[in-house]
Amino acid sequence: MEIVEVKWDDAWIDTDDYLKKDSEKLKPIRRTTVGFLIADRDDAIVMCTDIYEKDSKHINAPMVIPKGMVVNYWIWEQQKD
Repeated sequence: MEIVEVKWDDAWIDTDDYLKKDSEKLKPIRRTTVGFLIADRDDAIVMCTDIYEKDSKHINAPMVIPKGMVVNYWIWEQQKD
């Protein structure tokens, strides 16, 4: 299974009070996430943190990143044993 690194802008929330003029300057959080690539679709990148070596039909901890949030992504080159 391929490994992908995704740089993306994430939504976030805070429970503090802000002045309206200060809140107008807030930005998404830039993140980099690495995982196993499940699907590279037109609307999203689907990845997961864990795969089961004995059962290729199941994965664990799926993550869906909408393409509109993706800044860039790379599929890592794997070394052959």
